[in-house]
Amino acid sequence: EEEEYPESYSRLVEHLEKFFSEEISIKRSKSGGGRITIGFADDGDIERFIERFAERS
Repeated sequence: EEEEYPESYSRLVEHLEKFFSEEISIKRSKSGGGRITIGFADDGDIERFIERFAERS
């Protein structure tokens, strides 16, 4: 069974997927914390992520 997340989580995933052009997943623990995972295919994707961050700073 898939956990229901607040609407803000869905919006965050949408924004991150647009930014990274990759699949993003959120897992929340029972304590309220969690983990955001960014998918990538290869080292080239990692370099692209770094370039995207550099553009924003």
